[in-house]
Amino acid sequence: MIEALAEIDTNIECHTANDGVDALTLLSDNSLPLPQVIFLDLNMPRLDGKQFLVERSKIARLISIPVVMYSTTKRNEDIEETKKLGAFDFISKPSQYRLICKEVSGALNKIRQTETA
Repeated sequence: MIEALAEIDTNIECHTANDGVDALTLLSDNSLPLPQVIFLDLNMPRLDGKQFLVERSKIARLISIPVVMYSTTKRNEDIEETKKLGAFDFISKPSQYRLICKEVSGALNKIRQTETA
């Protein structure tokens, strides 16, 4: 994901967290700038993607940040549930790097189009 983001746009600054708990801790730190988008793995340890979305909805400063879920799953139930919980988009991880770049680029373009509408 980091390599794909860097290839899509060299101006993108990417920060990572080890798991959902660490992600929420970092994002809740008022001294740090907020990201423009959150890419979130569905199957994180300690706090999975669905649980993260629930907790994120309780933190006012995070609600407006688009969240793009990604996972190896293609289950419609997971996709629909994460969108109901507030995810902006869902990427089913393709196995080829080129396709990952295409999917991530597409998600970023959707976000940009929404922001300008």
